[in-house]
Amino acid sequence: MDHRLVRPLPQAPQFVGREAELGELRTWWSDGARGVIALVGLGGAGKTAIAARFLDEVARPDQPTRPDRPFVWSFYLEPDVGVFLDQAYRYFMGPESAAAPAKGGGLLHLLRASLLTGERNLLVLDGLELGQ
Repeated sequence: MDHRLVRPLPQAPQFVGREAELGELRTWWSDGARGVIALVGLGGAGKTAIAARFLDEVARPDQPTRPDRPFVWSFYLEPDVGVFLDQAYRYFMGPESAAAPAKGGGLLHLLRASLLTGERNLLVLDGLELGQ
């Protein structure tokens, strides 16, 4: 399945000095990547750049632990949570999925169920702090 990108994460023009964080992400992913991992820091600290570099590495076609269903969303570019839930639901249900049969919290539960299929999913959500 192809990546679902609303917009690609911006690449850092000079990516240096974040090997420790990337190493932790690589270990988390290679160990089975269960649950949620968050990159937390001040604005401009490089969280998006780290996520973009990690995604580039893990999603390469030659990567043996490549995610089955990677989905990337930037709330900087599309802050509407309802649009995110609808697009994520459609992606994880597959190309033949019809319009989402619910909205809001109901759609969140349907999305959760669509993620529990046994496939290796990777959601990269950028800009979550905008909802605060």
